Amino acid sequence: MNPLDIEKLKRADLIISDFDGTIARLGCDWKKIRFFVQNRLEAAGISSGEPPGTFDSAMRVLRFKSGESEFQALCNELSVLELENFSESRIYRDVYRILLDRLPARLGVLSLNCRKTLETAFSIPALAKLEPVLIGKEDIREAKPNPEGITLLLKHFGVPSERTVYIGDSDVDAQAAASAKVRFIEVDCGRPFE
Repeated sequence: MNPLDIEKLKRADLIISDFDGTIARLGCDWKKIRFFVQNRLEAAGISSGEPPGTFDSAMRVLRFKSGESEFQALCNELSVLELENFSESRIYRDVYRILLDRLPARLGVLSLNCRKTLETAFSIPALAKLEPVLIGKEDIREAKPNPEGITLLLKHFGVPSERTVYIGDSDVDAQAAASAKVRFIEVDCGRPFE
């Protein structure tokens, strides 16, 4: 992260961060997860979408088509897969240290991971120190890049968008930040704690 980005973070009243790929790398098998979700969606008559990565939006079609209970059941099954090999997950040291240095700053985590996955991750001592407000897949009606999750966090904390920074690792994160009129910092987290 460059010095200008670090300065933006220091001045922000609220930091919103993506989780997997930004704060940490989950040890799960993403190919297995994609296959699982694709099969569940196809069984319900829903296209999982292409290019890869759009299955989250397709899951929300399931929510609309089959109802909240079916969507929640799928999220519960998905969280089991996200938490497989959890011991192999790694915290990205650069982002973690920056967030830790910002304590007691307000932090929201907006992720397309399941809430149970986020709660498990933020129960480990190192991440628990950050005390974020968590928004997972189940907590929002529309997937990123829709700004719904960012808007919820802005309202929760009572912070205007111009005093907020969003940290993420993908184009979807950047688009969500732009839609919410929040400054965006892209991170390339290649150095996790070992």
